[in-house]
Amino acid sequence: RRHHVIDPRTGRPSRTDIATCTVIAPTGWEAEVHATEAILLGSRAAVEHLSGAGLSGLVVDLDGHVTTTPDLLGAPS
Repeated sequence: RRHHVIDPRTGRPSRTDIATCTVIAPTGWEAEVHATEAILLGSRAAVEHLSGAGLSGLVVDLDGHVTTTPDLLGAPS
């Protein structure tokens, strides 16, 4: 299996432990850019990256574990 996100550092499919990342941002292009960056960073750094950028989001790893930015903790589902 290969990820659909291409790592610009290698030009090859990314090697990541993230299955998907959803980002809430002011514009669609910002959400897409930050979601892609989060995927490339991997699950350990993804949520920290989103929080540091002042964005909300969630990350689902390849095992199905969901991690959210702190502002989404306890949000109604």
